Amino acid sequence: MSLESSASLWDAISFWFVAVGAALAFVGAVASVPARRTNRRLAREKEEIARREKHSTDRAIAEANARAAEANQKAEEERLARIQIEQRLAPRILGNADLEDLLRQLSKFAGQAIDVFAYDQNREVVGIASPLIAALKAARWSVLVETGAEGRVVSGMLVEVSSDASPASHDAANALVSALRSKGLTVAGPTPKTPSLNLMSIGPANFDKAPVKLTIGAK
Repeated sequence: MSLESSASLWDAISFWFVAVGAALAFVGAVASVPARRTNRRLAREKEEIARREKHSTDRAIAEANARAAEANQKAEEERLARIQIEQRLAPRILGNADLEDLLRQLSKFAGQAIDVFAYDQNREVVGIASPLIAALKAARWSVLVETGAEGRVVSGMLVEVSSDASPASHDAANALVSALRSKGLTVAGPTPKTPSLNLMSIGPANFDKAPVKLTIGAK
């Protein structure tokens, strides 16, 4: 066989290889179209499943957070309610620092006459009245004390001023109310002084004659 014939034969064979390869490539490309579509569909389905799962998880987390916040709020409300109850039940106390500050505030009105009435049938009243009376005396107020039971009920403390009291006595009464309130004590007044209705009392005969009166009742 001549060289020209051999070259032609190889050219023919190469052509057919190329043609067959191209045909196979075309067939492969055509065959892969459904597979690619299937893969894309599966990918979308996976994304949708993941999105739904995330949404469900986020909702569950949000609901759990809401329940936790509600529980925390309820616990805080119960704690505050418990503190309020404890504060209502706890006895009134004046510490040394409180008494020193009361002495400082009230010493400006040294010489002021005051009547102090305390319901001595209540131990808590006696417990707060004793150091308070001592502080008034230390501030050099002129103090008369009477204990027992009155015909009226006073809750907390009440400061009263006589209708004919001097401006200085009014100033002293206002200062007393302000000083006691600064220690967290519940104090009403100053109000116009009303006649004492003592049912059973122990005290000086001239009690209730001072221009200023402090009544110490139950908390």
